[in-house]
Amino acid sequence: MKQNDENKWVEDILNSMDEAGRAYPVDSLYQKIERRIEVPFTKGRTIPLSTFSAAAASIVLLVIVNVIALIKDIRWRHQDALSSIVQYYDITNEKNGLGL
Repeated sequence: MKQNDENKWVEDILNSMDEAGRAYPVDSLYQKIERRIEVPFTKGRTIPLSTFSAAAASIVLLVIVNVIALIKDIRWRHQDALSSIVQYYDITNEKNGLGL
């Protein structure tokens, strides 16, 4: 019973546009498009200086943040590797009480 209800629902949705008519554009739309096409291309799209400056500043900021993150990651990895070497070879001399 449940399957029949679902099948009927799907069929109703698939057939819902059968009675709909075709959409037609406004009569003046074609003429507007034709006039727009006939206008000669004289000037390219310009970007306001404020928008360009904001985009450039955000790119510079993004690069700076990435460089800082990369430097911190390199330092952390170097420090982690150094502490691993110190622990592995027991360079601290903690057994003799000398420390590093």
